[in-house]
Amino acid sequence: MSERAYDIVVFGATGFTGELVARYLAKWIPKGRRWAIAGRSAERLETVRQGLLALNPDCEVGVVMADLEQPASLIEMARQTRVVLTTVGPYMEYGEAVLRASIQGGAHHLDITGEPDFIEIARKRYHEAALGKKLCIVHACGFGSLPPDAGAFFTAQQLPPDTEKSVRAYIDTNARPSGGTVRSVLRAAAKGRLSLLRELTRPVGEPARLPRLKARIHKNRELGGWAVPTPVVHAWIVEHSVQAHSAAYGSHFQYTQYFLVRHLALLCLALIGALLLLVLVRVPPFRLLFEWLLARPGGPSAEARSRTHFAITFIGESTSERVVTRVSGGDPGYEEAAKMLAECGILMLDERAEPAVFGVASPIAAFGNRLIERLQERDVRFEVIQERTARASLPSA
Repeated sequence: MSERAYDIVVFGATGFTGELVARYLAKWIPKGRRWAIAGRSAERLETVRQGLLALNPDCEVGVVMADLEQPASLIEMARQTRVVLTTVGPYMEYGEAVLRASIQGGAHHLDITGEPDFIEIARKRYHEAALGKKLCIVHACGFGSLPPDAGAFFTAQQLPPDTEKSVRAYIDTNARPSGGTVRSVLRAAAKGRLSLLRELTRPVGEPARLPRLKARIHKNRELGGWAVPTPVVHAWIVEHSVQAHSAAYGSHFQYTQYFLVRHLALLCLALIGALLLLVLVRVPPFRLLFEWLLARPGGPSAEARSRTHFAITFIGESTSERVVTRVSGGDPGYEEAAKMLAECGILMLDERAEPAVFGVASPIAAFGNRLIERLQERDVRFEVIQERTARASLPSA
């Protein structure tokens, strides 16, 4: 890639998550790297820049003007940088213009989307163009899919190679979903695509000798809670990683994931609320009301974020052995999401570790174990909590 003014540009830096990404880079981007914040308001960008300088007086951060309503400005932004990090969502509304500009401007594109429709658009319309220019489009670099993607990869590697494997992930967190996530879910639910819900909760992979994983609510006594299938884009994300690193996953790899709910009463209330939401959100006035109540701009205070955390337990099995691992960290919806996106951007700059694939890719497909190592260095923990045990002596999945 030709010499450019910046290595990384953060588009949407005046938004809540975008500013967190910028603050993370101000602290952790390697010295000598040139980066900038981008948006449409010069005044608000300058306010953010001054806050970054207060955080780190040695921070060398530029400002780039870019507006979604001015496509030429987005292309010019992409031409000035090697990597575009964008936090501007919902991506189905605002993401394609930035993605198109990134390809036209010759920059790698990373985002935190969990919107399956947007990922499908990216694959159909921009994958070949990105391949031709040796550019990488990495979706789902936030909490929703990156820790499950990385955790499944980490867990699969703890089991014997050249064997069938399955991994079940159980997400436990006290954090509320971010406003952007809620808004995306509400707008997807408003379309009434029940077939999409089934697609997003289906287990990945085809079983052979191992028991078939099922997307169903069940009691997990080992973890002490009720497991609820999660309607997220993990199916495509993990499948893409399996294709890129097939040796690590073995043959006939299976994967599915759940939210862990500790009490039956809470599970019942959540299910009733979800059913009501699916019905009412299809009525425009109710959808707007829910967005106003649940998806307001901004985010929780630093104090509130410091009290939130996540832990994802992975139960991995091969035809002969079993292992239990865990990925855990702090506030998933904002702090960790910003950290993960920023670290993926930093990895993209490492000439010694160029992306394993080009075109539209999952985080693990692009970065593999290097991403896990980077996150471990920044306090996202990857642990084996139960060593490999002979599966024959344990109950089947």
